[in-house]
Amino acid sequence: GIRYILHTMLTVRAHATRQIGGQDEAWQVGPIDAFMCKLGYREYSRFLSYMFPLTHERKCLHSIDRCPWRYDGVLFQSWWKGQTGYPLIDAAMEQLRSEGWLHNNLRVLVTSFLVKNLLVPWQWGMHYLWAMLVDADLEALILGWRYVCGGLKDGHKFATVLDMANESRLIDPN
Repeated sequence: GIRYILHTMLTVRAHATRQIGGQDEAWQVGPIDAFMCKLGYREYSRFLSYMFPLTHERKCLHSIDRCPWRYDGVLFQSWWKGQTGYPLIDAAMEQLRSEGWLHNNLRVLVTSFLVKNLLVPWQWGMHYLWAMLVDADLEALILGWRYVCGGLKDGHKFATVLDMANESRLIDPN
């Protein structure tokens, strides 16, 4: 459980420090911190799936029960075909279909858009990404979708909707 995760993190940190030349202050280097965070999220998702094996089927929080989900195949189809009218979302979905891969930031954006803008159930999107991603990891997908849609205590609040125009400028200033 948690001990294993912490042990793994400390072992990776010690190895990374040795690789950099033994300078502990070098640990603050951005890429290593980002790698450690991703490793932590991966292990956390594995832990949750192990401890709660029906995480991908059952609700974690009842706060999203009141969401007026739209069980609309046309909306879902416009999302996965990249025909939403939002250039960033459409380009990301085109990349997913053509390459089978998306950068993590784009995964968060397409997830948030489907759930919070279109109000399509998160399970639909999770199953689609599971089928399309060449690097799909079921536990990480479940954690990511639940985190973004407000299905975890430490996740984004459901009411937090990303400004897609601003996100587009952050990703591509031109």
